[in-house]
Amino acid sequence: MSKNKKQNIIEVKGTTINVFHSKENDFISLTDIAKTKENDSRAADVIKNWIRTRSTIELIVVLSQFTKVLTDFLFGFYLLT
Repeated sequence: MSKNKKQNIIEVKGTTINVFHSKENDFISLTDIAKTKENDSRAADVIKNWIRTRSTIELIVVLSQFTKVLTDFLFGFYLLT
C-alpha cells in the first residue's frame, strides 16, 4: 500500500469488513459485504447482480451527473479566482 492509504477492519453483526482510507476518503469492501449473502466463491456474482439492478444504475447516473456538475462548478470557480 502507498503512504496515503491505510486499512482498518470493522465488525458488523459478526462479519469482518475491511475499510480502506485514502487521503480524505473512506472505502468499504463490497466483497466482504457480499460474502455475508453467499460464500466466498459467489461474492463476485452477488456484486455483479447488484450492479445490474435498475435502482443501482439510476443511482450511479445521478451521482455521476452530480459529480460532473460539482466538478464543473468548482473548476469554473477556480478559473474566476
